[in-house]
Amino acid sequence: MEASIIIRGEAKSPEHLSAIKLMFSDDAPIFEEDMDKKWRIVFRALEDLFPPESVIEQGDLNLEFNWLFGYSFDDDMVESLNCLSNAGLTKLVAYYWADESEGVIALKDNLIFAVKNWRKKLADITKDTDNLEDDKKLSLLLETTMCEVF
Repeated sequence: MEASIIIRGEAKSPEHLSAIKLMFSDDAPIFEEDMDKKWRIVFRALEDLFPPESVIEQGDLNLEFNWLFGYSFDDDMVESLNCLSNAGLTKLVAYYWADESEGVIALKDNLIFAVKNWRKKLADITKDTDNLEDDKKLSLLLETTMCEVF
């Protein structure tokens, strides 16, 4: 079983966003000492996290992470959300799809909860955008969910 997970979160500043992106790049520091002191908390939070398939900037301070996980996707998704939160990202929302299961969740006040009526929101958001690719539609859903939840 394979699961696709998209997580979106907001960085505190452009520098914070850059530090997080660096951790998932080919130039990621190997040792904590190689990271600017200000961003070592980002290093510690993300150093052992399985890297995403992609990291995409969505606007000024938002990042979107795309993962493909295997059988234990629930645990992997929770670990990813917690690590990103520990790295300082806020307003974390996620869409997941695994076999016959899919949903939208959010991390707020260190609690993960399911977002209700996300299918209706997706239909409302995309009713006039039939030509958009699915990943763009999901990105719009996560952006809207961030605004509604936080």
